[in-house]
Amino acid sequence: MTNALIVAGAAAAGAVVLTAAAASYMGRMLVAWNWPESTKILGFTDDTITLKSTPLTRYPGTYGLRTPTGHARVGGIVSDDGRAVVRTLEAEHGDIRSAVSGAFDGDIHAIPDEVGPYSDVIIETPAGPAPAWQFGPDGNDLWVLHVHGFQADRNNVLRMVEAMLPTAGAATHLVVSYRGDGQGPATPAGTTRLGLDEWEDVDAALAYAARHGATRIIMAGWSMGAAISLLIEERSAYRDLIIGNVFVSPATDWIATMRTSAERMGIPLPAAASAFIAGVLRSPLTSWLTGLRRPVDFAELDWTRPRRVHVPTLVIHSVGDLTIPISATRRFVEAGAPLVELHETRRAPHTREYNEDPEGVTLAVSTWLTRVLVA
Repeated sequence: MTNALIVAGAAAAGAVVLTAAAASYMGRMLVAWNWPESTKILGFTDDTITLKSTPLTRYPGTYGLRTPTGHARVGGIVSDDGRAVVRTLEAEHGDIRSAVSGAFDGDIHAIPDEVGPYSDVIIETPAGPAPAWQFGPDGNDLWVLHVHGFQADRNNVLRMVEAMLPTAGAATHLVVSYRGDGQGPATPAGTTRLGLDEWEDVDAALAYAARHGATRIIMAGWSMGAAISLLIEERSAYRDLIIGNVFVSPATDWIATMRTSAERMGIPLPAAASAFIAGVLRSPLTSWLTGLRRPVDFAELDWTRPRRVHVPTLVIHSVGDLTIPISATRRFVEAGAPLVELHETRRAPHTREYNEDPEGVTLAVSTWLTRVLVA
């Protein structure tokens, strides 16, 4: 073998290794559970908090700031000089003032007590025990199951419990956890199959609701929680109990979501890059590189195809979502017409529609619920 062939072979092998490493890293970013990005806390007064000024901290509305020692509900903007943004401090829980940074997110409620009386229950799932919060008694015929998304937990969906109370306050609301989310059963590698495993855990919650009186169930899913809910609608033995869905920033086309993420990260040829990563995740030969034990079937996770939705569905989504493109939701709505309708909001970040316009979202949910519950 000549030196030229040896060099060429080594270069080709190196390229394969680098490609595999890049695919593993990018795929892992998509399927691994992580603590949210941290925002620097610059100071407090009695009724304000000062944060580093970022695109997220500059959005109008009410938000949450979570730290390892506490939680703050952060209100409107008082001032912003481009480096520091001062916002009103509406509520504190725990020792928030000793923290130097935290996760600035949509979780405006620190604990479920802030929404209303509840009880802690345990759902026995195929992956192990999963805690849930139950608002309302056993024996109600109408239940709402609230399903959070990826990189979130149960606190994330308390906003929808709050939004539904004016119309569905007499229902029993069950806020569930599932494998990998830090509250439900652990997963071996800390990864998600984007709903293809997790739906079984939430399906166990449907069984729990049915055993405790539910004859009508509404699924309230956020982001990946919408995908989980849609899988349940197709696969669950209890699917005939589902009378409707309410989705916020739903993940209905993961290929489009990956492409949007690649564009936001400035990756060259984002369509090709997302297709490549999808190929890595869907192949049993390469998906293990990302920590998955089984590959991902993206066709099963594409609800922009017609005739996959069978109950009335309200979708709440912002035109400003930089994580899941509104274009995918519009295709989902078109594919599901006339059962699926869209309440499109102003330019809020991913799953922050309620934070930016609580009155508008509550009205949309109440109007839809009234129509569905009367039908």
